[in-house]
Amino acid sequence: MPKLTKFFHQPGEFLNESLWFRQEEFKGVDGVDNLFVVTNLGQLAQVQALIQFEQLQNNYLLILHTDANKRMPVFIIKNIDTSLFTGHALLWLPHSPNKLVLKKLVYMDRMYKKVLLAIRPKTVFLLSFERHYALLAARASSWGCKLALVEEGTGTYKLDQAQLRPATVFSDGLNRAERLSVCCIRTLPMFRRYRSALSPYLHYDDVYVAFPELAKKVFKSDRFHRFFLHAGGMTADARTKRLVHKYQISSADFVYVNQRYRIDEAEHAASVLTILSRISEMLSCRVFVKMHPKDTPQFHEAFRAQIEQRVLQDRIIYINEPDFLIEPAIAAARPRGVIGIASTSLVYAPFVSKSIRVYSIAPTFLSMVASGGNAGKRAASCALIAKHLEILKKFKHVVVLPEAFMAADFTGNATDCRCAGEVRHPDPPPADKFENNNSMWADENKKTAHKYAEDIEDAVRTHVDENGRAGSTCNDGNALTDGTFLDDDAHIPHALVTENERVLLLATARIAATRQQWQKASCYFSWAFAEGYAELPPAIAAEVFTVLVMQERYDAALEVWGAAISRHCRAEIRVQATVTASTPSNINAFIGCRLTADASANPNGNINVRAGAHGSENIAVDATQTAPSKLIDTRILDAAHLALTYLGTTFSGRKGWKVYSDVEHIISLTTLDGVNSASSPNILHSAQGAIAIQQARARLAIWDEDWQTALNALNAMDACSATHVAERSTLIQKLMCLAEMGRHDNAVQLLQLSDNAGLSTAAIAMAQAWVDAAAAQWINVAAELGSNLAQFSDDERRTLAPDVLLARAYRTLKDFSSAKQHLDAAKAYCEQRVLLQKEHAMLARDEKRWEDLAAMLEAAYSVDTMEMPTWAVVAYSMALRKQGLIDKALSFWGDNTASEHLKPEAYLEFAALKMQTGHWQSAVVIAQPLQAQSDDAPWVLVAAYLMGGLIDDAYAVLTADTTRAAITPEELELQAQVAQLTGHWQMAAEAWHTMLAQFAESAPPYAWDRLLALNTLLANHEKPVLAH
Repeated sequence: MPKLTKFFHQPGEFLNESLWFRQEEFKGVDGVDNLFVVTNLGQLAQVQALIQFEQLQNNYLLILHTDANKRMPVFIIKNIDTSLFTGHALLWLPHSPNKLVLKKLVYMDRMYKKVLLAIRPKTVFLLSFERHYALLAARASSWGCKLALVEEGTGTYKLDQAQLRPATVFSDGLNRAERLSVCCIRTLPMFRRYRSALSPYLHYDDVYVAFPELAKKVFKSDRFHRFFLHAGGMTADARTKRLVHKYQISSADFVYVNQRYRIDEAEHAASVLTILSRISEMLSCRVFVKMHPKDTPQFHEAFRAQIEQRVLQDRIIYINEPDFLIEPAIAAARPRGVIGIASTSLVYAPFVSKSIRVYSIAPTFLSMVASGGNAGKRAASCALIAKHLEILKKFKHVVVLPEAFMAADFTGNATDCRCAGEVRHPDPPPADKFENNNSMWADENKKTAHKYAEDIEDAVRTHVDENGRAGSTCNDGNALTDGTFLDDDAHIPHALVTENERVLLLATARIAATRQQWQKASCYFSWAFAEGYAELPPAIAAEVFTVLVMQERYDAALEVWGAAISRHCRAEIRVQATVTASTPSNINAFIGCRLTADASANPNGNINVRAGAHGSENIAVDATQTAPSKLIDTRILDAAHLALTYLGTTFSGRKGWKVYSDVEHIISLTTLDGVNSASSPNILHSAQGAIAIQQARARLAIWDEDWQTALNALNAMDACSATHVAERSTLIQKLMCLAEMGRHDNAVQLLQLSDNAGLSTAAIAMAQAWVDAAAAQWINVAAELGSNLAQFSDDERRTLAPDVLLARAYRTLKDFSSAKQHLDAAKAYCEQRVLLQKEHAMLARDEKRWEDLAAMLEAAYSVDTMEMPTWAVVAYSMALRKQGLIDKALSFWGDNTASEHLKPEAYLEFAALKMQTGHWQSAVVIAQPLQAQSDDAPWVLVAAYLMGGLIDDAYAVLTADTTRAAITPEELELQAQVAQLTGHWQMAAEAWHTMLAQFAESAPPYAWDRLLALNTLLANHEKPVLAH
């Protein structure tokens, strides 16, 4: 119905729908501390990062939306991290809410009043400061709310003096309705309350921006905080790291960030490639090209075609993946530099990697595309680039390359020092000066720390970015001379920090850690040591390691440990060592406890010490060796103790064993009186500490399925415990190890010798189930646990994991639905994540859900580095092979075919992969040496010989005394085929019969025909094998 008609016929409804009088219901949560106002997914990511950065509590999210994009609020709600907010609400705004139309302002002011009354926040966080946001800010401030501004992008710094003045009827960019509204607001007292919308709101209690020194020129605030979403590499996820690994992007390479403009695709691509090829030639480097998400397929095709035509594939590498995000990629790869036209990535790249260099090629690009067809769109694009370029010039670290660089003579400067392995830079301030400056971390009380933080906040954050290159005029290219603006030395001052700056940055990092603001702490540590983790002194590396672990950035924590603690710690400790001729008695008792325990493995088997745990890397202490030193700084000990709790769960595999070896080394170099027991008691030399070390060793071995080493560690825990509490608590794990090794007799003996008086009914049932599992009596396992599952308390279901073992029993018995049911139940209880992951994978394997199997292993492990247990290597390779993804499977193996940590079954899977590619000779070479180590190796060898036509060799291996009987349908079919080809019809018929009897559901359809045919042949010669 037209509005005028509705005014006369339905005046009440007309008034209700009019923005002048319209009322929307709004329900919020009273008493919220922080209200965040967002309109898109980027803003949501920004505020969620800020909440974690500052550890803000009691937060509420207000989502503004219009009818122009009804899908956006749905996307925002789906991506809300509910752990960060107590709730969220939607608020409808009229179309084009940033237009200065009076009736829209009246409606929005009315609704903002409702929101503030319903929620009553203490602080309102905004990501914009103009028009209706200014209206909200003014009302919130007048009601006593604190205001905080959060940077959304470089638009935060776009304001100039003209934009700061209130809008008038003569302001540019206003339509007729807006001019009339501005006139009414400025002249009529009844509309005075809306005058705040005419100019940007500039007064805030807190401002969170990437460049505080630039924000201070515009905004008024007592506190400017440095903040950036991707700072410190926080958003470098596993997907990004896989892509960096795939393309082998290194610190010697550049990344070009493309932008979309309305310029002919072929011309755009040609211009960019001309510039990039020149830079690549000048610096002898590779340039990786990251496309814009909105680049058209035509532009992608034009770019790839230009690379091929110019034969630039070796120097200009096109990145295919659209989800390759630049900031996380910078954090993962630490490239030498970023190149762009006018991308905001040039502004923010140094916050992710401080030593990176950023170049804008906008002037050269504009000169190349300034003239041509489609003049209107071309002129608009060029004007947009020029506008963005003016914003870029406000940032001192962005180097705008002049047009002259394309013709510059770079003789003598064309070789990049880092490409040649040489580093040219002045010595950084000695880091050891800061190593003992631990007062902010441990000794100062929080009140003093908070006051100190307020005093230094501005200085720290201002200094970081004002430490630019020598000569700020380099920014616009006017002071650049030929051969200097791409040279390494021109950027050295920007890449490093001074001694005073590092002190302030470290102080801020430690204060943030004291407040448990882990993200903030990791950012400031990374800014303090822009040179990278390898330059961290061991004690500071221990602080960074602790912060990263608490932030759950485990890959980065391991990187810190490997780069700094593992490599430097021993040397640093020995410098401080006081060498004596004897070993302290407490160390003798500590190590003696472990070694005696390993030597007393009965009745649980022989000693098989894990390499890397008590092998050549372990320190054996005796009277002839250098005594352990006194470790004065407790931070390394604290980090070692923290690492112990994560070994075998989060830190596993080869890296986990390395950390374990380092922890043992640190502890062996420490005496009880070498630590300030008042501030950090050294529990690692107590019986509890010894048990903790052996627990970590056992977890690592279980992850690797090195059952004998796990068993030795569990025995060592018993020897270290005078009360033998550990023996009762580890009985189930010992039985599990024995069961996995198939040592049923030892399991029975261990259970008989154990003191069961302190065990619950559930624990006894679990122990008996593992004894049955050792004999592969899975029907008994299912019966034992199924009848007693109700006897398990929630705590026992978490620690003993009966659901996982029960699921395994049902899976082995081919009852997949029951197996899945108990695995689903285990998700809510089981703490044994390694066992649960494996059983899920094995169920997918047995059900032949190959795609699901590959996906779950990719989610659980680092398949790029093969940092995974042997069973997972086998399962993943098999999943790819069964899907026909042979190239992906071969890429997965890569150079890891000679890895010492892999067991024979992994190499046998690789042999199967080689056979699937037709390389049966390679399979023979792989399988032959493994016959004595694996029962499966002879069967792989038989298959390889059969593929190569060596039938007699296949039959010889098949009938060897050392070859076990066939136990799978595939092995039975293999036996039948070899027997048929060599004329042993009776053996072939028996194999087909066994397959049909034991594996009727999975037997191939031709099995009956083969058996009947063989029976016919045998009818007149031998007794046929019955087919019923």
